[in-house]
Amino acid sequence: MNQNQIERLMHPKHIQQSLHDMIQEELDDYLSSAVRGLRKWLDVSEYDSKNARKEYLRSLDLYEIVTGLFTTIGIHCINEMPYVSIASMYSIPGMSKLDSIKTVSELIALFKPIGLYEITVYPTGTRTITSLIGLPDGLANRLNLYCYLPPMIERPDVLENNKSCGYKTINKDSLILGYKENYHNKFISLDVLNTLNKQEYALDIDFMDKFERQFHREELEPNEIEQAYEQAQLNGYKYTLNDFTDQYNQDRINYENYMSQLSVLREHIENETIYFTHKVDKRGRVYSQGFHFNLQSDSYGKACINLKTKEFVEGEL
Repeated sequence: MNQNQIERLMHPKHIQQSLHDMIQEELDDYLSSAVRGLRKWLDVSEYDSKNARKEYLRSLDLYEIVTGLFTTIGIHCINEMPYVSIASMYSIPGMSKLDSIKTVSELIALFKPIGLYEITVYPTGTRTITSLIGLPDGLANRLNLYCYLPPMIERPDVLENNKSCGYKTINKDSLILGYKENYHNKFISLDVLNTLNKQEYALDIDFMDKFERQFHREELEPNEIEQAYEQAQLNGYKYTLNDFTDQYNQDRINYENYMSQLSVLREHIENETIYFTHKVDKRGRVYSQGFHFNLQSDSYGKACINLKTKEFVEGEL
């Protein structure tokens, strides 16, 4: 599998576009119903700041807004996700972050009766969203691989401006980390990023065969969780036993998903020269990109990576 194929299979933007297209093709009746409901909602006058948000929203492509929101829910809510997380994941073009979160929260509630997702309200007041969008097998399998891309197996494209991207199939991507409000067109050290991007690395297969990343928490049997919770309370934990149990189970699921993804990603790059892409934060500090493999990872993650070109060190120490 070459770099283009890896990107088209795994890159979040390509997966998002595939789901976006599927929703438009197969769920058009739902989209039309949502747009009709949205137009009626926009016609209702409320308080001034909300009316201002509504007026701005009216100037946008409502069909695309609805499709984008359903796409975000379809990708991220296969398992239930916190309501507020989804509200902050989908960004309405041109709105400030806070206004966008407020508006998306309102739209999620508005579109619930359409039936493409369900909202669960827990006694604690927590709200979660679970997608009800049926996915074809091929797209469902790709969503299981929905994660940060592995290192590139071809040298990244040259970065020429602040919206350049080293990937082969992605034309634009901000080189400045953080929300869109961090973006600017001022000088950043593109020469440094390009130099770092072209450095050649390889996985340390011998190390990875001998050592496996361990679960970051103590392994607990079901009958041991309550005792662990009581110990956590002594150390300052202030939430309920159910919260503790849910977090432990979720951490376990996350670890198993990580290991499954790691196995697939390794197959694609273990015999290849690999390259890491880099970005800067708004203060100019440089960060290598990646989750399963990253030059700035923890001790285990760093040990998985070697320089591609090796030299024997001779002489006395």
